[in-house]
Amino acid sequence: MAIEIQRSDRMLASAIVRRFANEIVEGPSLDVLCGLAAMARLDHVAVDLDGEDRVAWAGEQSAEEIRNFLYARPDLCEIAASTDEIGLVGTPLVLVGDRYLYLRRLAAAEERIAHFLRDARSAQRPLLTGSETPAYESAATALAIAIPHVVRIAELLNERSVSILTGGPGTGKTWSTARALRVIDELAASQGLSAGSLRFAITAPTAKAERRASESLAASATGSWRVLAQDTERSGTLYGLLGVSPDNLSRATLPALDIIIVDEVSMADLPVLDALFAANRASDRNCHILLVGDPDQLASVNVGAVLADVVDDSANMESLITRLDVVQRTKNDALPQLASTIRSVRHHPENIDAVVAQLRSSPTDISFFEQPTEDAVHQRVFQHARRLVRTAQRGDVALALLLTRSFTILAATHRGPGSVRYWNELVRAHLDERRLTSAGQFSIGQPVLVTRNQKHLEVFNGDLGVVVMHDAALHVAFANRPLLPLAAVGYLVPAWAMTIHKSQGSEYREVVACLPGEESPLLSAELIYTAVTRAIRKLTVVGSEVALRRAVVKRISRVSGLTYRLKD
Repeated sequence: MAIEIQRSDRMLASAIVRRFANEIVEGPSLDVLCGLAAMARLDHVAVDLDGEDRVAWAGEQSAEEIRNFLYARPDLCEIAASTDEIGLVGTPLVLVGDRYLYLRRLAAAEERIAHFLRDARSAQRPLLTGSETPAYESAATALAIAIPHVVRIAELLNERSVSILTGGPGTGKTWSTARALRVIDELAASQGLSAGSLRFAITAPTAKAERRASESLAASATGSWRVLAQDTERSGTLYGLLGVSPDNLSRATLPALDIIIVDEVSMADLPVLDALFAANRASDRNCHILLVGDPDQLASVNVGAVLADVVDDSANMESLITRLDVVQRTKNDALPQLASTIRSVRHHPENIDAVVAQLRSSPTDISFFEQPTEDAVHQRVFQHARRLVRTAQRGDVALALLLTRSFTILAATHRGPGSVRYWNELVRAHLDERRLTSAGQFSIGQPVLVTRNQKHLEVFNGDLGVVVMHDAALHVAFANRPLLPLAAVGYLVPAWAMTIHKSQGSEYREVVACLPGEESPLLSAELIYTAVTRAIRKLTVVGSEVALRRAVVKRISRVSGLTYRLKD
């Protein structure tokens, strides 16, 4: 499939030539630069000269022709080995390992991440010195949590500057993290450290994910810390922790921390993880970072897919990784089995038939419908909507919040059949017909989604609330926070439905997941896996079987050289 070259790509390619080349490059050579610009715009880190998608961005030019062009233009392209340091200043293009072609800023960022991870793999930097495997096991036994994977997480967290914990929903990532911190706390106390002398922070790419991780970890930790203390001064998103904005990462710094837990790290892009690692290197504190996430979920909405690259089987990073495979939480065996089968198609394409069979023949907790207009789907959605509205109308705020967080409709698109707009308008029309709603965009019982951070209200992008009546005025209720006047909260949208991307970091008792059309470029295994794994008890998938099959076999490809760099 060819990559569409937009005007902005041609402008960038022309600017590179004018600024750095001794003469204008025309014809096929300029087309290569346009293709590279287009791939960067599509959130790829690099282009692979030997990859199957080369024709998509380079046209009919062979890899050898492209290499010869790059070799002949040292004013445009630096030639580097996989472990070479890439400076911030130099030619606009960098060719690494004779294979991966980058814009310099992305090459430099990826090289710094690879360097940091290779150092963590090869060298120990103990947080608590003098600890050996028996000490971890002894501490875990004293806490009655002598579980092998918890001991391993604690050992890596203490001894390596970076470690990785992966697993799907319900595999106990947060529980295991809390228990590993307990082991570190016990070891620190046994060495005579004073209360509060070790500080840790919890962060995530989004405020919603961070808040959920903090609440879950606090619930899993049980009891007070003996030595550890959680730092909340710059808590929140990765950007908040680093004291920067997404548009300017150059001045990233870290507070005085000993441990950083980064949850939902699959959502973190290449630049922000580069900034995190760079700030850690610049710090005079021996800070240890635990990256927690599910590499099978949707990648970041910006450049790269760092977690997936790092945990790839060929990246040679197993010494830093703990993988959790057994689902502990769900009471519906069919849901984790379906998620596992979707993952397996990557290496066993013949399992696609099993995915379809599980959707069509599973117990009543999993349903599959071809069209969003199916009466059975409408009836379930409308039933939930009516119950939520009536609950809010009678003033039961706690139950209204519980219902808001227990059922959701997930769509791949904002517009079109089965989209977020389709469901929001359909539910509103149904409630209007039964006179359960009032005039205006929002009425009592309306779920709402926050689309922009509002720190002065402690309301953040992705927070889900519900409109309720209080003191004869409309308010918005959010979990574990005071009621806020509706007029005071900005950037709200109706949320009978939300996009699958927005649902990352959340789980619901029941999910209705709508696939896009059969020709949609959004179809992917990561999309359907993310939607499926938001459900804890009950799942309804809406979409054609053709769309389902196309989604399951298509992987999101974020081209980068990170796995290649980590092999060495």
